[in-house]
Amino acid sequence: MTTAMSIGYFGTQSGRQRQRLCHMIRELQPRRYVDLTAGGASIPCSVNQEIGPIGVNDICGYAHLAHKALFATPTIPSNVNFKEMIVEGEQCKPVNGYMTRMVNIAPNKAAGSVIPVDIARHIDGLVVGLNHHGCHLAQVAIGKALMNLCTFRGMMWCGTSTDPDHKYVRDFTWDFIAEKIEKEFLRLRQWHHYRPENIATCLDADDFLKDYDASGDVVYADPAWPWIQGQGEAKKEQDNPYYFVVNVLSELIGCPSAPFQLWTQDSPILQTIEEWARVALEHGAKVFILSTQSSNHPPVELVQQHMQERFELGVESVAGLRGTGGGKWHDYFFTCRLQSVMV
Repeated sequence: MTTAMSIGYFGTQSGRQRQRLCHMIRELQPRRYVDLTAGGASIPCSVNQEIGPIGVNDICGYAHLAHKALFATPTIPSNVNFKEMIVEGEQCKPVNGYMTRMVNIAPNKAAGSVIPVDIARHIDGLVVGLNHHGCHLAQVAIGKALMNLCTFRGMMWCGTSTDPDHKYVRDFTWDFIAEKIEKEFLRLRQWHHYRPENIATCLDADDFLKDYDASGDVVYADPAWPWIQGQGEAKKEQDNPYYFVVNVLSELIGCPSAPFQLWTQDSPILQTIEEWARVALEHGAKVFILSTQSSNHPPVELVQQHMQERFELGVESVAGLRGTGGGKWHDYFFTCRLQSVMV
């Protein structure tokens, strides 16, 4: 499949990055490709369809639900009629849930920048019903549709819509929302590819690695880096660009993330990624691959210096246009192996 999978997750990898990494993985011929912080999962999706089994881990509930449905569930429905499910009331009934509470918050109501309450209750009812019936990909489709329609780059709610026929989210109708959710479901479904060897987990990366036998695997991480100064200070957890998806969208679709602290610029990031690499390699991984970008904190030079002092390190750079406005960033891969012991 030539088009990249996208669940709308902020920071999904570029096409060049994905192609280069898939080439590296194919040459390494691992037992399994394991992504510690799989997020949007465009790379695991490509590996799963073109190369072999994958392991996808992410503590974000929204991301995990997508991974579980697409890679670790043998079958999923061919279609879901979201409009009829809620209107007929046979499987789902409108309820007051997370979305309803959000639109009823006084500042939001006063600003007139939220979807109508009756639609919010429909969405909450769908989430409850779909979760009960185990139709997890449909839950993801709800989150992706709402993220596309009424958020700013997946980082915060926005009162203006991305849809040309519905300028403001307060003008949305249930028929319109249901149609958009159904389209997202069908779009996501095309990436469903089950392998019995695939695993999908929702753990902190440290907890995943602690008990995982990585023998023969390629272990990869492109974590939720905070931005460097000038892209956003990221001094508070809420400043991390992944905060909305992890803490708001995940709860909205009925799969709240486990409590954990997103990185800020003050977090012990270098020590954490060093530990990930060391544990993965000591547990038998062929190689640990770390990915970062020139827009991330810590600066690439510091990451390279830190890892080079502790591992046999290979470095590759992939240039491309990233982000709004077509700004130029570089993606970096650091391939880490345990240092040889001199006798």
